[in-house]
Amino acid sequence: MNRKILSFLILFSIISCDNAKLNSLENRIVELETENKSLEKKIAQANFNKISASQINLFPDNVFVRVGEKMKVRGKFFEQNSLPKFNIYETDSIYSKTSRKILLENVTDSSFEIFFEPRNKTQNKMYISAEFDFNGEKFETKSLVQFVIK
Repeated sequence: MNRKILSFLILFSIISCDNAKLNSLENRIVELETENKSLEKKIAQANFNKISASQINLFPDNVFVRVGEKMKVRGKFFEQNSLPKFNIYETDSIYSKTSRKILLENVTDSSFEIFFEPRNKTQNKMYISAEFDFNGEKFETKSLVQFVIK
């Protein structure tokens, strides 16, 4: 009978130790998940700060352009590092949010090239916007370049 009680006590001790260790590991997992969420928020904020402090420059191959003639326009962010994915749109004005045409998708490089082709002699400006997605929240930065139409 003593052997049965002793065996039961030893088995109970082993299970209790494993249970305590398991609880300790579960608590550590919860701590690490909380820390991970905090770090993800800090990284997202750092990326947002980097983008909001950046500016787009547009460089046409030539300041003179003819109606119906396509010309290359290069864009460059002042930020020299790679960026989170973004899309480039052409818009009707610097303030336009309704009328826009996608030019480039899922860009991560701070340098890019797009093309401009004026449709008439009065279309001497190209407006673009770069749109970033931060966990479902959109952030947009805009720029324009002006040409002399021939």
